[in-house]
Amino acid sequence: MAITHTGRIARKNARITFQKRTVTTDKYKNHVSSWEDYFTCWAYANTYSANETGEEVTYEEKSVNFETRHCPELAAVSSVGYRIIFGGEQYEIQSVDPMNYQNQSIRFTCQREKRQKTETAVEEGNEQEHQGGSTGGDGNGDDE
Repeated sequence: MAITHTGRIARKNARITFQKRTVTTDKYKNHVSSWEDYFTCWAYANTYSANETGEEVTYEEKSVNFETRHCPELAAVSSVGYRIIFGGEQYEIQSVDPMNYQNQSIRFTCQREKRQKTETAVEEGNEQEHQGGSTGGDGNGDDE
């Protein structure tokens, strides 16, 4: 269950949700990584930029800084094992800045995740893999 921070919104313009990575064991005893909502709050989203990778435009790297009010739940967030959901997209936390350790605000520098699979698609893929499902190839990766 997500915790919601209440209080004055001031210049916070975006509703964001922090998710925490959890690892469970499926019915085949495989470790399965999944994301659970951890905390939802208002944040100030800024410095939205896009960089093209490579010579051709194959992917646009979008980054954004989120500034939130300091609270115990967010003080525990690190760049490992957490991510942010904003505007329907997933953002990997690149760094956490406690803003001079004054316990007033925290800045999260994030980059949009390149590959975004839904939880359902991942689960369906795992089920097919364990049931001996075939993708139509011989498994050597050079199918055409």
